[in-house]
Amino acid sequence: MPPESQMPPVEVLPQSPLTSAYAVAAQIHEVMLRDIRSWAWWMFGFAGLNFVTSGASGIGWGLLLFVVGLGSFIFKDAVMYILYAVTLAWSALSNLLSGQGGWVVFALLQGYWAFQVFRRYRSFRENQERYRQLSLMDDAAVHRPDSLASKIFPWLGGFLGMASPAGVVLLVLAGAATVLVVELEIPDWLIGLSASLIIDIGVLGWAVSLGALLSRYRYKGVAIMGLISSSLVLLTWLALRILV
Repeated sequence: MPPESQMPPVEVLPQSPLTSAYAVAAQIHEVMLRDIRSWAWWMFGFAGLNFVTSGASGIGWGLLLFVVGLGSFIFKDAVMYILYAVTLAWSALSNLLSGQGGWVVFALLQGYWAFQVFRRYRSFRENQERYRQLSLMDDAAVHRPDSLASKIFPWLGGFLGMASPAGVVLLVLAGAATVLVVELEIPDWLIGLSASLIIDIGVLGWAVSLGALLSRYRYKGVAIMGLISSSLVLLTWLALRILV
């Protein structure tokens, strides 16, 4: 083997503009994936805290946070930021309706965070689309991402969105049957838990359906049905919360 001083010079070929653009998009995409993983652990932490500090009526919210955190490991997609933003916004709205000074201030802060998260969605969404397009055009691309969320979110949002009003109907029928047929009284904690689960399913269905629509996934009709169905339940709950 010839000494290093006698080695022929190695020609370093410059990267094509396409390859350079792909590399930049890949780096931004990796930043997004790390951020989504961080969100997942935060969601798990808040879910655990909610289980410890809240009563039976707060179990539904803890489950919602846990499901969103779990989804962060499954759907490595910019659309997850819609779920984060909606979760923050709904929590802010609930705290705002509490009327307590400290919670009202915190609600305003949560609303600001939700807005910032939505801005991150738009930025990461644009880069994600650019990354996918460049990966198909560049032969040097080592990874060609596929969006699992685009295949599942419209159907999942539609199912969850329509499950929320269905839960309301079942709860009313169960209550009527218990009183009229069995002549038993449903415990208040069970009613609160059931209502909480129905509302939180509606929130999740609304977030998933909205994410599917904003991301322009296929089967928009299913996502729209989920969005409308969950909106009816959530608006009814908000009206009762304000008036009662």
